[in-house]
Amino acid sequence: ENGYVGEIATVETGAGIKPCAV
Repeated sequence: ENGYVGEIATVETGAGIKPCAV
């Protein structure tokens, strides 16, 4: 998977990126 992973929770978007979701 490409992109970055959040620290607490991760939400995988359609673009394949996992932004930090607190």
